[in-house]
This record gives sequence, structure tokens and C-alpha cells, in this order.
Amino acid sequence: MAAPTDEARELSLLNNVELRIALADTESKLQVLLKTYLTPILLKLASPHAAVRNKVIAICQHVNTRIKSQPIQLPVEALLKQFKDPEVGGKHALIRNFDLMYIQQGVGRIDTKDRLALLPVIVSGISATPQQHQSQIFNILLEILPYYVPPPRGTTEDIALLKYFSFDTSPEDADFLHNWFTKLMLLNFQTVASSGQQTCRGLTPAEYSFLTFGGKKETWNPPGRIAGEKLKDAKIAVLKFISTGAWTDEQRYLPTLLASANSINENSKVVELAEEIFKRSAPGVPLDGGGDDGVGEKLIDSLYQYLFFGEEEENGVARGIPPVRWTLRQRIITILAKSKRSVSGEKFGRKVPLVLDLILGRSIADTIVDWADPGDKRKLKRETFLYANWFSRMTDELIIERYGPGIVEKMRYFIAEENNRILERGGSASRGFKGAEDLRGLAFETMGLICRRLFKTLVYEPELAVLRFMFSTLRDQSTTAGVRQSVEEALSSLLVGFSSSGVEHNENVEDAMAELLVEEVEDEIRVHGYGQVRKGGLTYVAARFANRGLGFANVKGKWICLLAIGASSGSTGGRDELVEEAHRGLDPYWYKMLNPKSQIVADENKMIVDMKVKKDRYSLPDFGELIEYITSSHPRLSGAHGNTNILHNIPPAIYANAVDYCRKILMMQAISSSPEHMEEFTSDSHSFTTKLNNAFTTDAVIREKVAELISSYVHSSSPQQSALANFFAIAIDGMLLDIPNCAEAWVDLCELAPQDFVANWAGQPEKVDSLLKMVLDEAFSTTGADGNRDLEKRNLLAKALGSVLTHSACDANLHDVMERLMSMSKEGGYKTYTAIIAIGYILGRLALRNRLEDTLDKESISKNVYLILKCLGSTDRIVIEAGLQALCEISVFGVLTEEHLQTAEGFLDKLKMLATQLNMERAITGLGCFSLLYSSDKEEDQNVLDGIEETLYALHENKQLELSFAVGEALSVLAAGWSSKPLARRYLDIRGASPPAQVVEKRKDAKLLKKVLSKILDKFSKSTKPSLRRGVCVWLLSLVEGCGDMEEVSSRLKDAQAAFRGFLVDREEFVQETASRGLTLVYEKGDKEMKDELVRSLIASFTGDTKAQTLAGQVTADTQLFEPGVLQTGTSDHGSISTYRDIMSLASEVGDPSLIYRFMSLARHNSLWASRASFGRYGLGTILSSSSTSVDGYLTENPKLYPKLYRYRFDPNPNVRKSMNDIWSALVKDSQSILNTYFDNILQDLLKSILDREWRVREASCAALADLIQGKEISRYASYLEKIWGVAFKVMDDIKESVRVAALALCRVLASIMVRIVDVDSGASQKDADMVLENLMPFLLGIQGLEAQAKEVQYFALDTLMKLIKNAGKTLRRYIPELIEKLLGLLSTLEHQALNYLHLNASKYNLTEEKIDAARLSGVRGSPIMDAIERCLDLVDDAIMARLAPRLTYTTRKAVGMPSKVGCSRVMVTLVVRHSFLTKPHADELLKAVMGVILDRNDAVSTSWAVAAGYLCRLCGQDKILALVDLAKKFWFEHEEERARALSGEIVHDISRHAADRFNSLSSAILPFTFMAKHDISSTVVASTFKNVWVENTGGSGAIKLHLREIVTIAEENLGSNRWAVKQAAAITLADVCTSLGKDITKDQADVVYPAMVSAVGGKSWDGKERVLEGYVELVGNLRKIPDGKRDAEAKKIVIREAKRNNKVYQAQALKNLGKFVGYMETEDFFDEVQEIVGSALEEEDGEEQEDKMDIDEKGGKIVRSTKNTLYFHSLEALGQAFRPKFYKSEDNLGKVIGYITKPPSGLHLNYEGKVVQAEVMETLASRLTNPPKNVTVLTMWDYLVRLASDRGSEELRAKAVRGGVVNLARLAKAMGDDGKDVRIKVKGDLEKMAGDERSPSLRAVLEEVVKGL
Repeated sequence: MAAPTDEARELSLLNNVELRIALADTESKLQVLLKTYLTPILLKLASPHAAVRNKVIAICQHVNTRIKSQPIQLPVEALLKQFKDPEVGGKHALIRNFDLMYIQQGVGRIDTKDRLALLPVIVSGISATPQQHQSQIFNILLEILPYYVPPPRGTTEDIALLKYFSFDTSPEDADFLHNWFTKLMLLNFQTVASSGQQTCRGLTPAEYSFLTFGGKKETWNPPGRIAGEKLKDAKIAVLKFISTGAWTDEQRYLPTLLASANSINENSKVVELAEEIFKRSAPGVPLDGGGDDGVGEKLIDSLYQYLFFGEEEENGVARGIPPVRWTLRQRIITILAKSKRSVSGEKFGRKVPLVLDLILGRSIADTIVDWADPGDKRKLKRETFLYANWFSRMTDELIIERYGPGIVEKMRYFIAEENNRILERGGSASRGFKGAEDLRGLAFETMGLICRRLFKTLVYEPELAVLRFMFSTLRDQSTTAGVRQSVEEALSSLLVGFSSSGVEHNENVEDAMAELLVEEVEDEIRVHGYGQVRKGGLTYVAARFANRGLGFANVKGKWICLLAIGASSGSTGGRDELVEEAHRGLDPYWYKMLNPKSQIVADENKMIVDMKVKKDRYSLPDFGELIEYITSSHPRLSGAHGNTNILHNIPPAIYANAVDYCRKILMMQAISSSPEHMEEFTSDSHSFTTKLNNAFTTDAVIREKVAELISSYVHSSSPQQSALANFFAIAIDGMLLDIPNCAEAWVDLCELAPQDFVANWAGQPEKVDSLLKMVLDEAFSTTGADGNRDLEKRNLLAKALGSVLTHSACDANLHDVMERLMSMSKEGGYKTYTAIIAIGYILGRLALRNRLEDTLDKESISKNVYLILKCLGSTDRIVIEAGLQALCEISVFGVLTEEHLQTAEGFLDKLKMLATQLNMERAITGLGCFSLLYSSDKEEDQNVLDGIEETLYALHENKQLELSFAVGEALSVLAAGWSSKPLARRYLDIRGASPPAQVVEKRKDAKLLKKVLSKILDKFSKSTKPSLRRGVCVWLLSLVEGCGDMEEVSSRLKDAQAAFRGFLVDREEFVQETASRGLTLVYEKGDKEMKDELVRSLIASFTGDTKAQTLAGQVTADTQLFEPGVLQTGTSDHGSISTYRDIMSLASEVGDPSLIYRFMSLARHNSLWASRASFGRYGLGTILSSSSTSVDGYLTENPKLYPKLYRYRFDPNPNVRKSMNDIWSALVKDSQSILNTYFDNILQDLLKSILDREWRVREASCAALADLIQGKEISRYASYLEKIWGVAFKVMDDIKESVRVAALALCRVLASIMVRIVDVDSGASQKDADMVLENLMPFLLGIQGLEAQAKEVQYFALDTLMKLIKNAGKTLRRYIPELIEKLLGLLSTLEHQALNYLHLNASKYNLTEEKIDAARLSGVRGSPIMDAIERCLDLVDDAIMARLAPRLTYTTRKAVGMPSKVGCSRVMVTLVVRHSFLTKPHADELLKAVMGVILDRNDAVSTSWAVAAGYLCRLCGQDKILALVDLAKKFWFEHEEERARALSGEIVHDISRHAADRFNSLSSAILPFTFMAKHDISSTVVASTFKNVWVENTGGSGAIKLHLREIVTIAEENLGSNRWAVKQAAAITLADVCTSLGKDITKDQADVVYPAMVSAVGGKSWDGKERVLEGYVELVGNLRKIPDGKRDAEAKKIVIREAKRNNKVYQAQALKNLGKFVGYMETEDFFDEVQEIVGSALEEEDGEEQEDKMDIDEKGGKIVRSTKNTLYFHSLEALGQAFRPKFYKSEDNLGKVIGYITKPPSGLHLNYEGKVVQAEVMETLASRLTNPPKNVTVLTMWDYLVRLASDRGSEELRAKAVRGGVVNLARLAKAMGDDGKDVRIKVKGDLEKMAGDERSPSLRAVLEEVVKGL
């Protein structure tokens, strides 16, 4: 026999298998066979023989038929392995298809364990699965994943999943799954069409088909499941799967992001879970990092892809993907706006414009159509603008240059479009276009940022397009305040561009900008007027741009600043910032501050004036150009002046400022050739204003330079001559119109200009006449209201008149003017004042010009001199002042002679009297000037001079400091005559003139100077008298200053230096400052040796060098060490200690010599600090500054100078501080090098001195320490860090407030440094951060920080910690457990004590504890401390959680104070909600801790604990939850206090709300208790809480039936409770159960309930028991369908027993239930028992002689039925039910019932309700009578019913009576035989009458129908 072929053998095998399968007659047999043979059978599909393959297919068809309707398990795992086998399934498509078919069928049939075992098999190699089957395999994976429960995160099992799923060796599988998991998160059922194919947003049609098996809806919506539920479950399962250790944070990023922002119509659990995973994973995703693997770049690329879905083309072909939802786009843009890489480089930088086109373009409404509300588009746009803003700040320079201009254009286009839309909607952003303002503001902000970076390209260009656009927006009146602010901020950001080193000066751009700015300012002023421009408006912005964009020499820039000052004039709205900005542009110092030289292309910081060279930004404006532009026509301003006369084209509002500024520029140009002078007048904020004016008045060199410049202008033919002439005209015309600053300018010009130039003006009669008229004007000279005008102004006009009138060109008018002045002088008051000073000026200037005798005759001169001398005898002080001033004028120029004095007897005595007694400063000056009449060479004049000298010395007694300087100047004039500089400065005011020779000759030998100087230095300077020392110091200063160049003074400079040094330690600060100035003058005039000696003395004074000669001075017995009265002794002999003699005397008396040293130490301190004050105002520091070269050796030998000097730079005294800074700047050439070299020395000295006894030292040390450590590497002072913090916190609690403020500033500096160092995410060093935290955290958390006694220290330590928490990030992680513990404690510690007081005394303030607790809870929720705690919690990981949980448990148990306890509860809630995986292992312990403290005396705290417990139940084990439930039961069952029982309800309620799943799983343990507790009748609050729990977690009576046995058991067990409330609740619970079971009750249920109800209804009556009885009766009634005679008998006994209770209130209700019970028992006769009970009850009630106490009014005016009424009504009802005619043997029963109705008990208030009951009972009786009763009985019933039916008060009552009783009785009457004829007649008659009287049509119809029936 031939061997069988392969085909035959294979067929034989298959036939055998087929036979076995066919013979398998049970499911189990078939399942075993398939498990063995199905996989091998399918393997035969690879056979080359068609017959074999067909046989396999036939067997499969048979198998399919057998397994279709039977739950037979298939060998899924074997099939899956065969499918994946590359040698089998990989090669044979037919095998793959059949394998896959049976895998799909079999997955759903195997149990969960077997399914989960398939996961690694499915995942492994899934990426290599043939493409046509990938969709099915992926779907199978999604079918299994919902059953997968991941291990706790971070555990060993979790970490091992990477290897378990082979992702470590097959990353391509992870990539495949990651890709499709990401796509799955985009899948939803809101399908759209794309290229004719179905898909959804974010997916291509192919991807949509992959996820839905070709678009089959049943894939995700199978029959029998809620739509969308399967997809939701799949997404949740995927999210849980990717949260495991098998995946990296980078792989989780996209799926969780898409799920959190793209879920639509799905359960919020998807979003919540995705959000939680995303927040946990996102920090670990390096969007801006990623190393070389490019993770960050790939993620950003993916984000851009999702953002552009549906928009971007790929290789020229549209991708065909519908755009993702707007919420996802918004989320993606928000993320991109936080990544620097997303906007960097060409790859991503080029996408920014595309994003803006996508979102801001017109197509947005077309590409994104799923707007939830009109605000959605605005939200997306806003995020897009923030993204553009981020790009503007963070992108590369190359990228911003390439794409920035285009983005700016997009912003401009967007703004223009928005403006058009607003106009279309009514012209206002607030009308119909909400949010447009915010978007336009962001657009401008973005424009500003880009233009700032591209300043040279976009801003500093000839067209100035951006500036014009922004200015036009500001100019637009419809621009809203918000947009205006954004534009202003954008413009402000552009200002820094002018300081960019890359911006070079461009004259064309600057000219265009200047013209634009001028145009904008002039237009705004024209529109709004001067003083009315908007605050922060165009003028302010233009001024800022002018000050930074235009050079200082640009006259248009100056014009803008002048206009800005004028624009703010007269404004009451406050334009301080505008005026300040304008002055900055006019001031060279502030201009340099705004445009620092380090940022400008210019090497010099000094002003230059050379017009031949190219101007730099610091050049001064050209005087000629300035005058020309100011006086040119400005037509745009024409409308702003109104009808005001315009002088020289200068607006009146700026006239005075323009004149003053031109004058200053003229002076500055004069001195610009001297660099030292330029530096002096541009070195600080006061130089250009104060110093320049003072120098012009007092400095001869400066005046000479100005004069030379003016002379050069006058004698040249350049435009400068014309400009000077114009300025003269401007000044004099302004002066004649009384415009401020003009008179001063014109007088100054007249003094310095060449006389031939002045002659041009003196030769203009009209000008002279105008000036004369102004001086002589009656209105000006009046003594009325205008008489108090400024005297200085009168002096200026008089001086101007003297300067002009004394010129030869005015000789013709001179005599006439003098006559008019003499006449005017006789009128008194201000007229006399003006006339006299004018005469004095004219006489003096004529003498100065040497024209006095040539112009006026001797008689006229004498006449005028006598007039002046006469004024000194006036009683009018104003006239005396004029006379004294005129006296000085005629004295110094020799007009006054001895001949004139011969007729003025006692003149000198009078002058001395004015000086000494009236303390007139001009009299003192007059004495000095008057002394020039006498010669120091003549013996006969010596007495007069001595007298004047002594008079001046005697004036030291005067306490007015100004007089001391007047005396000093007078002594200078007395001693040196015209050699005195003050005299020359004041009176030589005509260019080229010199004092008369006869006056100069009188002081030629200078003997008087030697005498005065000797007396002051040798005698007066040694005095200890304070007033004399003050005077001597000032006099000596005046002599050195005024006569220092004379030999007599310079020879005694050393003596003067010694004297000034002695004055430095004076008690009076004025003397110290004066001595300081004197030393400076001496130093400037001394030789090298003197300078060195003075410097050494100064240094020794503040370094404490006792070996060197210091400034401490000498102490004598009379030296005053303390002010009188400061140190009181309390004795009569020594009222107070003042001098050194007093100290020695007191020490001798008390026998304690040490007192001398103690007091001297105190005095030394005062003296030392007095010396330091001398470094102030007048600049003793300049001595050291100037001598830095000569003392280098000394400083090298004394390095301790640096720590001391460094500290003194921060001295509290501003004078000391300024001088020390000057000294430091001069001595220390390289400050940074010195600080680096002596850093440790300085730091150690400061740490020591910061705790010094003197507050000044402590305060200075704080400020110095703060400055020292700023900018230094932390490593330099890391070892000192803890000590620095320690001393800083110590002085924060200093007794001196200013020290505390300085300490606080130091701590702030420290805090900011620490916060910056620990901010590792911003680039800080991790090593430095760890080092800082290691030193800092224990300190801040310890007794010197949070646990400090001082509140200020606590608060600052807390503030610092919160900043660290905000910035430190993961670096802070290891400190989190202790940190959270401390912060929780602080919640109570830092709570204001007033809240505790209010809580304890709430009733006193009409408050409740609940309101106060609510406020406290709100405070905790909004507390920054809680925010910090939550930030900490976000950093927790498994290791930290393991340390945190025990601390949190401890804090929970030990917390004191409501805020801390509430804080603990919130921490637990946060941990559960946001960190459930981390918290789960510790949840049991946390819940245990909560259970220990949950019952708190504060209800709010208890509630918070209950909430925390509810959340913890999500994660706890079942036994812990049951323990919590048992605790709640204990509170309810065992506690009497309502709050404990209320807390029980809150615990249960919170479990149900916050752990619903766990609650449902334990419902059998919780719901029965809840059902019972909701019947707590002792507290409505408690009952209500439990009722809410029951309602929220059950669906009606079905829950009662479900938990019937448990409910009955718990209730029955507590029927015997010792607590009455529990017993009552148990009984009522059972009653409620009976009611709820209803008529559908089963026998099994009855067997459970009935015995318990019998127990419940037993016992005495109590309030509420009627509900129990009612339930029992209803139960019995419902059980009638289940016959049980024994039960019925027992029930009858119980009900009758209850009806016989003595409690009348209860008995009334028992009778009601008795009636119901009788009604149920239709087959039994109860009448006798009921009648007996009713009779007894009513008789007892009737017998009680008491008023009805229960009949009272309630809400709404309703009457509450009395007990008697209720008893009566329910008795009638019971009798009515018990009346059954078939059981009674006579009519007695009926009669008794009728009797109760017609004859109620006495005292009964039968109201409407009672009558209704009567009618109803009558109806019951009548309806039950089948045979008519006796006539009497019928009539009795009829009469009563007629009464009821005739009641006009209630139609309802009549209807009851008619439709029930009347109709039935009429029926009975009709059925009566002949004996009832009379009854029928009466009934009929009554009915007819009733029908006639009835008003109700329906009732009347019924009555008429009844009548017809009779």
C-alpha cells in the first residue's frame, strides 16, 4: 500500500479533529478541544494544498456556528502569539486574518486576569504589525486597558513596567503607541468632512478610519452602552496607563495636553485626570532643554503641527486635517509663549508670523467655528498677542530682524481693523465691542517691544512711520484710556533705543523727529490750550522723546520743553511729571543723566560750544539759533493765545521761562571754555539753577567771562550780534510788561555789556520813558493792596533806571527825573521807598561813571543827599530801609562827604541804634559802607572807625544768623575797603568803571585789616561764650573769603585753620558748618604742608586715631559740653551740668571721680558727631578729595580707613553721607578693586558695628552691609551668611525706628539675593542654591526666624520663605516637610488677636460665631501662607511624601488655633485631589489622625476635618472608612450635644460627596444608619444633614427595601437605648419603613418589620409617637392581603390600648389611627369598644373646667385646633368608621353617633373644620344605611344637615353637606313608606327652599335634581 500523501495526511488529521469537535456535546468539552486544536487547525491554512485550506475553513465555519451563541473561551494568548510569529502570521496573510478574527472574538470571553496577561504580548512588537492589521490590534489593546490597574507610582513594580512591556529594548513600540494614544485624545464624534471623507478635528481621514475601523460608529458606541461612554473609558484607561513608569514625562506630554484641552462631550474625569498627569509631568519636560536628543525641539515641533492643523501646507499639498478646537489652540499658544526655544532659530521663528496670520487674520471665523461664546475668539487672540509679546522679548537678534518688521505691520493692520470695527459699532470700544481695548493694548505693547529691539530699523528712520502711527493714536480723541496707557507704555519702551550703542546720530532723522514732535505738541496745545493738556498726553510723551532723541543742542527740543512748561501753567489737575520732564530737558545735568555717556557715542562728558566742529549730543544749544527759533513764527499756536498780545512771537505762557533759559545758555556758553567751570555747573541737580545764578552774582571770574562773550557778540557782525540785540529787546519789553525774569536778565546784561551797546537803548526815549513810567506809576507806588509787592522787584527796576538814566545819552531827562523823584519821595510809604532807592542808584552810578559833578550841580547833589539822610529819622520802617540802601550807594562811591554830615547831627549814633536795637541788616551793611568816609591813616578818624568796629563786635549777642554774616561783610568792608570782594561784587555793576580813587585811598595801608584780624584770631576765637564763638566763626569766614588774597590775611592762614578746627567741635551745628566752609577756604589758599596737616587731622577724626592731632579741640574749665538744662541734677546748687567745671564740681561733691570720665565720654561722643556733621553742606570732604595724591602713603599705612569710611558713606546724616561719598570717590580710584581687596575686613567691621551701642552706627552699618553684598558672588560671603541674617534680624527689633527701617531694607536685599540665587530654573547655579538653602532654611525656620519673639522678624522671615518657595522650585524639595509644618503653625500664630476676642465675645457686638468663623475661614483660604503651602505641595514626590506624612499627622494632632487646623485639613484635601498617587500609601494614617481630632470645640474646624476625612476616604482602605463611619455612629448614638450629632451627619455627607465610589461600595454599612439618623426629631439640623445624604445617594423606596433588614436591625437594637432621642428616632424609623413599603409589602418583609414595629409601638406615649402608631396601623392595613388572625387580634389590642392613653394630645391622634384601623377591619364590629373609648375621652374632656389653652394664633393668621377640638373630630371619625349597620341590633348605635354630632361637648369651639368633619361623618352614616331608620332619627339628621348645608360662610362646607349627607338622606326619605310621608314633605320643602337660596349654580342644580327625585 502506497504511503499517504501530505495532503491526505493533513486532511485525515483535520477530519479527526472535526469529528471530535462535532461529538463534543457540552460547552466545557468544546472549550477544551478548541483550546488544544484551534491554533494548530489555523496553522494548516499555510498548507500549499487547496483542499486542506478549504477543510480548515469548513471547520472554522462549524466552530463559528457553535461558539456564536455560547460563552466559550478561546485560546487567545496562543492565537496572539501565532499572529505575531514572523514565521507564521508574518508570512501567511490567511493565518493572520483568522487568528485576528478569533482573537477579537475571544478577548471579551476570557476573565480579567487572562486579559491582562495579554498586555505585554500585544504591546511587544506592535509597531511591526502589518499595517492593515494595526488598527485591530490597537483596538484590542484599548479593549483590555480599562481592566488594567497600574501599581502605585514610584514603586518598584511601577519602575519595572518599562522592562515588563519591553519599551527599554523596543522603543519603536512605545513610539507607535505614543503616536496613536495622542491621536486617540483628539477623537470625538463631532465629525466633519475633509476631501469628501469623514473625520474629526485634528485627525486626517486615514487616522480617523484607523481609530474607528473605517468610520464605524458602533466601534465606540456599541448597543447597550451610553453614547460616548466607551471612548471615555478608553481615554481614561490610556491616561492611567501612560502615567505609569513605563513612560517618560516627554511621552506623557502630548497625550495629556490634548486630552485636557480637547475633550468634548465627555465626562470631566478625562479632563481632570489628564490635567493632573500633565501638571505632574510638564515640569520634567525640557521644552527649552533636552540636551542632544532634541526632545524639546521635537515637542515644540509637534505643538506647532497641532496648532496649524488644517492651515499649513506640506510640500505644497494641503494636509487635509480639520483644525483642532480653539481651546486646544489656545492652550498650545499659551505653552509656546513660555518657551524660549519656540520662538528661537529659523525653524520656529518663521512660524510666528504664520501663527499671527492664522489667529489674527480674517479667516479665523472660518477656520475655527466651535466658539462656545463670543468671548472665545477674544481669549484666543489675547493668548496670541501674549505669544507675540514673548517672541518680541525672547527670540534671537537675527530672527527679530528678519520677521520683526512684518509682525509690526500685522499689529498695525490689526489695530486699524479694530478701529474700523469700533467705528462701525458706534465709535466707542465700550459699546458693543467688549475686549477690543485689551487686545489693541497688547498689540501696541508688542509693537513697542519689537521696535525697541529694532530701533534703528523701525524707529530711528527718516519716515518715522511707527512714531507717527502711535502719536496719531494718542491724538485721536476716541482712543480709550486703556489703549492710551498701552501706547504710552510702548512709546516709553522705545526711549531706551536712543541709548543703544548701535544707534548713530543722523541729522536727517533728528530733524524729522524734531519737526514731528514740535507739530504734535503745538497741535495739542492749540486744541486744549495752555494748562489744559491731558495728563501724560502727547506733550509729555513728546518731551520725553525730545529729551532722549534730540541732542541737547537741538533748539526745537528746547522749544518743546519750554512749551511743555507753558502747557502745565495754570493747571489745577496736577502736571508735576510734565514740568519735571521739561526741566530735565533744559538742564544739562539731567540731560546727561537721561543719556549717560557710557551709552552714547561721545568721549567727552563736558559741554562743548565750538560751532566749527560736529556737535555731539552734549553740545550746548547755540544762543543765536535759540533766540532765532524762539522768536520765529509758530502759526500752529495762533489759536491757543486767544486775544492775548504776542510779544516777539513768544507765547505768554512761556515768556518768562524762555527769557530765563536764554540767559542761562548765554552764561553757559561764556564759561564753556573752562572745563572746571563746566563740570561745576553740570555736576548735580542744583548746579544749573542755583549755582549758576549764585556764581553770576558772586564769582568775578564768571562775570568776566560772560562780559567777554557779550562783548565779542557786540563787536562782531555774526548772527550772534543780532541774537543778542533781540534778547535785549525781549528782556526789556518783558520787563516793561512786568513779566517775571525779564528785569533780572536785562539788568544783568546792562551790567556786563559794553557801554556803547547800552547806549543804543539809553538813546531810545520811548524805552526810557516806559521804564520811568513803570517806576513812577501810581498803581505800582500805591500803598493800597498792591503796596506789598516784592521789594526786590522795586530794587531791580530802580537799578535798571539808574543804569540807563546815568548814561550820557539821557542827560536831557536827568534833571526832570530827579525832580519828579524828589517830589514822589514826599508822599510816604512805598512811593517814598521807590523814589529814595532810585535817587541812591542814580547818584551812585553817576559817581561810578565819574559824571556826578558834570551832570548835577553841588546844590542838587546836597539836596538829594540830605533827603536820603533824612529818611533815617522816619518812623516808617519801609522808608528807613530805603534810606539805608541809598546811604550805602552814596557812601561807597564818595557821594556822601563829611560836609554833608555836619548838618546831620547824631547821624552815626542813629545808624548804630538801627543796627543794634532794631537789628536791621541794611543798617549793619550801612555801617560798613559808611566807614569808607573815614581814613585809617588819620588819627582824627580813628575814633569813629573804632566806634563802628566795636558796634559791629557787639552785635554777636543777636541770635539772628543772617545778621552774623552781615556783620562779617561789614567788618570786611571796614577793614579792607574796596579791596573787599563783597563790596566790589555788589557795587561795581557798570562795565569798565572803577571806584572813585579818593575812596580807595582811605584803606591803602590795610592797618585796620591787621587790627581786626588780630583781635578775632588772638582774642575772640579763644572765648567759650557760645554767641561770641558763633559770631567770630562767621566773621573769620567773611574775612578769609572777602580778603583772603591780601598779604595780611594769607600770612595768618595757619592761625585761621587752627581757629576753624576749634570751631568744628562746637555744640552748635551752624558753627560746625561755618567752620567746615572756613577750613575749605583755608585749604584752597594754603601751601602743601598746610594741606597735608589738615588732611591728617580730618582722617584721624573719623578713624579714631588718638595718636594724631584730631579735630576734637581743647577742653577748658569753661568749655560747654552740654546744652544748659539737658542734664538736670535736681539740686539747688547745680541746676544742670553744662561746662567742664560743672562736671568736676559735681564729681567732687559726690566723691566719685569716675563721673568725670563718664561725662567726658558722653561729651566726646557729642563732639565727635558734631565734627562729622561738618563734612556736610559746605564740603569739608573736598579737602580730602583734593588732597588724595598727597596722602596715598598715609592711606596705605592705615587700611582701617576703608571699613570706617565705607560705613560713613551710609551715615544717617545726609551731610556726612554726601561728603563721605565725595571723599570715597576722590580717595578710591578703583572702588571695585578696593572692595574686593578689603571685602572681608569691611564685612567683619560692619558685622561688629551693626550691634554697636549708638543707633547711628547701627543704622549706617545696615545700609552699608546691604550695599556691600549686592552684586557679589555668594561664595564671597557664604561663610558669613548665617551671621548676617542673625544680626539683621536682631536689629529689626531695634528700639530706634530708623534702625529698624534700615534693618528691614537690609533684610529685603538679602532676601532678593537669596531668591535670585535659588532660582535654578532661571539659570542660577544648583550648587550655590543648595549651599544657600542649607545655611538659610534652618535659620529662617528656627528661633531666629519664624519662631522669633518679634513680630516684625516673624513676618519678614515668612515673607522671605514665601519668595523662596515661589522661586526655588525643586531645589527646595527636601525642606518641604518641615516648611509645611512651620507654615501651618503660623496660620494661627499670625492671626490677629482681635479675631479670637471677637469669637469669644461675639454677642457683645451683635455678631454670631458662625459669621466670625466664616470670615476666619475666608482669611485662611485667601492667605498667602496657604498659597505657599500649595506651591510646596506641587513639589512633593514619593520620598518627600514619606517624610511629610508623619509631620502632617503630628501637626494635625497638635495644632492649636482654628487657622492651623483648617490649614491642615486643606493640605490633606489638596494632597488627595492633586497628588492622589503619592498620598494613597499614607491615607490611612492621615485619616486616623483626623479621626482623633475631628470633634473640635469649634464647629468650623470640625466641618473642615470632616471634609478632609471625606476626601481621604477616596484613598483609604475599607477598614479605615468603616472605622470613620463607626466614629460617626458613635457621635450620633452616644453624644447628647447637638454639634457632635451634626458632625456625624457632616462626616457621612462628606464621604458621599467626596468619595462617592467608596460610599457606594459600603452603602450597606452607611445607608441604614443614615436612614435612621435622618429621623432625629431632637434636632432639625442633624436630621436635615442626614436627609440630604439619603436623598443624594438613593433613588426612593427601593433603597429601603434593599437595606430593609439592616435598617430594621439597627432600629430595633436602639429601641431600648438609654438616650431618649435615639429611642424615638428608632421608632420613627420603623414607622417610616412601614410607610415606604406600602401595599407592595411581601410576607418576608413583613416577617422582618412587624415584630420590630410591635416593640416600637409599645411603651408610654411621647411627643411624636403618633407617627409610630400611624405607621403600625398602615402596616397592619397593608398586611390584610396576607391573612393572619393572630396578628389581627394583636393589632386590635394594641390600637385600642393606644387609644385609651391618658395623654389627650396623643389620644386624639390615636383615635384618628383607631378610625383608620377600624376602616381596615371591615369584617369586624368595633362599635362598642370605640364608643366606650370615645365616650370616656369626651366626658373627661368635657368635665375639665379650664379654658382652651391651645387655641392660639400662628403665622399667617391661622388658628391652631385645640386639643379638645382635635379629640372631638377624631372621635367622630372613629365612630363613623365603626358604625356598620349590619352588626347593630337596634338604632342605638346610630343615635349615639348622631348625638355626638348634634350635641358636641360643652366648651367646644366648633369652627369650619369641625363642621366639615361633621358633614363627612353624616355622609358616612347616611351612605352606610341601607334601610331607613326611624322618622325621628332621620329628621334629627336632616335638620342638622340642613343647618350645615345652609351655612353662607363656606361654599365648600355646603357642598360637603349637600353632595354627601343631603343626597343620601333624601334617598332614605324617598325609600320610607307611608309612615315617612311627613318626612318626605319636610325634606322636599327644605330642599326647595335651599335650592332657592343657593347661590352656587352647581349646588343649586344638585338640589333641584334631588327635589325632582322625590
